[in-house]
Amino acid sequence: MPRPDAGTFGDRGVLVVPTGRGLSFLGPEGETAWEREWSELVGGCLLCGGEGASADGDGLLLSFTTEGPTRGGAVARLDVDGVLDFRVDGFAFPHDAVRDPSDDTIVIPEVNGSTASWIAGDGSSAEVLRELGPDTPDWPGQLPNGAERFDFGGRRYVLFSHRGLPPRPTGTAAPEHSTGLLSLWDITTPSPARVW
Repeated sequence: MPRPDAGTFGDRGVLVVPTGRGLSFLGPEGETAWEREWSELVGGCLLCGGEGASADGDGLLLSFTTEGPTRGGAVARLDVDGVLDFRVDGFAFPHDAVRDPSDDTIVIPEVNGSTASWIAGDGSSAEVLRELGPDTPDWPGQLPNGAERFDFGGRRYVLFSHRGLPPRPTGTAAPEHSTGLLSLWDITTPSPARVW
C-alpha cells in the first residue's frame, strides 16, 4: 500500500483507526487507503493494541498498549511517511496522546493511574512534567480515557472523557454502577484550570 500523502494526518477526510493488529487509514468512501502492523510502525510489543490517535502537525501521535488490555502502554509519533519519530514506554494504559501548544508537551490520559500526564513533546523521556490526578483539586478522578484538544475564543482547551465504574454485584456496599463524565480544562498556560 502507498505511504500516507502529505497532510494525511490533518483535516483531509481520512479516518485513522488504531486496532489490535495495527493502524488503518480509511478514505472518504470507507476504503482502506493505508495500513501497517504495530511491529512495522513502533517496534515490538508483547501484545500491542491501539487506543488513540491524533493529528500532530505533519505527523500523528499514537497511544497503544504494550502488554495487552489494561496493562502497560506507550505513546509514539509517526511522521508524514508513517515512519517512527519516537516511542516512549512506561504508561499506565494510555488512551490518547495530544499536543499541548502552550509549551509543546504531550498530554496522555492514563486509565490505570486515573491521571492525565504531560511529557516532553520531543519524546525524549517518560518523565512526568505535570499531572492532573487524585491530588489535583477538581480532578474528577474517574479513569480518563480520551482527550480532545481545541482552541476557542483565543484560549486553548482539552476535553477529557472519563469512564464510569463497571457494574457491581447487587447487595455489595459499592454502587451498582456509575456513569462516565466529561471534564474541560483550560490549558492556555502550563497551569491547567478546570472550566467544568
